[in-house]
Amino acid sequence: MHDGVEYTLPSPNGMVFQSVAALHRAHVRSERKIYEGGVEIGVEKELCAEFGDMDSPEIRDESAGESYYAIRGHFINTLEQGKKKGWTDDERRLVEKKLLLTQDPADYWLHTKPPAGKPWPKYDEIPAARIAELASDFGVVPEALAYERENKNRKTVLEGLAALLAQPEATEEELAAV
Repeated sequence: MHDGVEYTLPSPNGMVFQSVAALHRAHVRSERKIYEGGVEIGVEKELCAEFGDMDSPEIRDESAGESYYAIRGHFINTLEQGKKKGWTDDERRLVEKKLLLTQDPADYWLHTKPPAGKPWPKYDEIPAARIAELASDFGVVPEALAYERENKNRKTVLEGLAALLAQPEATEEELAAV
């Protein structure tokens, strides 16, 4: 539990953290040798969460005589990085726990998407049976589905909105014929 929220670790879809700096590194554990009876039997690998991505090739600026790399992002997805680095579930659990416990707005924090807003002002006052029809009329079916999932989560409303999204959109010719 962190800040009143209980997390399942390792999280099924990974956790996304954001950093103030690209290529920020959060050290979780140093590499260490494992001994038994004075004999080395293995190595516990270093665990380091790396924010951003520097997998692009080197870019050479001939006019300046310098090389640089395109650094993308200030984020880490623990599931994706765990796959890339070969982390076990226990190692990913340790990374996620450390990142949760040591996050700080001046350094890095758990990235959460903003909550879905109401698709129209009086959404919560409309009977469930009318939501899908009105969402379609107003052209806000995806927005209504997102808001419903996060707030009311009514099965019939979710099914109705999902069915509308599954329908192919009408072509201009079909609309002109109406």
